[in-house]
Amino acid sequence: RHEHVRCFGFGAVERKPIASWREEMGKGSAERGADPKSIVEDFVRNQNRPLNCQNAVDALQKYGIKKAVVQKSLDALVVEEVLTQKDYGKQKIYMLRQDNLPNLSPEETKELEEKVKKLQDTVKKESEIVGKLEQNLNQACNALSDEDLAKKIEELTAENEEIKGRLVKIKESQTLIPDTEKKEIVKAFDDALSAWKKRKRMVNDIVDPILENVSKKPKQFYQDVGIETDTEVNIDIKEIEALKPKKIR
Repeated sequence: RHEHVRCFGFGAVERKPIASWREEMGKGSAERGADPKSIVEDFVRNQNRPLNCQNAVDALQKYGIKKAVVQKSLDALVVEEVLTQKDYGKQKIYMLRQDNLPNLSPEETKELEEKVKKLQDTVKKESEIVGKLEQNLNQACNALSDEDLAKKIEELTAENEEIKGRLVKIKESQTLIPDTEKKEIVKAFDDALSAWKKRKRMVNDIVDPILENVSKKPKQFYQDVGIETDTEVNIDIKEIEALKPKKIR
């Protein structure tokens, strides 16, 4: 049978089985004729994590225990070796002594691990549900109301009519360019584009072998020799080529 040791001050030691210890803790301090120190002790045992005086005061507000009494109770529990205390500057941190807790049997350990696994799965599922609900809420909040939607449709309809009117005016006042002139413009465009591509190719044929034997980046080399690249002036030859009319291209 598993047992644990509970120390009261520095005096006698009382041994109790785990079941008895659990039964006592399960009753809660109110059923055991609680004094403030017992309430504080119950709190730190149930939390079983590092905490400071203010944490306990905030959690035990419903009992109406003043901060000074909580602090005195924590200090007393340190003396009784129920808690350990660590000082971080002016901050005092208290933690339940783990060596006073009962050792669990393998069966109990396995049972607790299974409970933890189930709770983790539950938390994961609930988190996914919360995430979907938050997404739906955001969509609902960002959606236009019926009034706003009707107003938006009215604005877009008016804008569309305005654009149509402008398009009609442009078509009516449009001056047609003779086919011969169009061909001349396209030919001049093609000639300029071909010369551009040819010069780019000539520069690359000269510069690439040089770059293979120097420890400079292409951009730095171009700057040193005074070559102005398309990138430097924010021009893309493909974008210029795309300006050519599709029917003639």
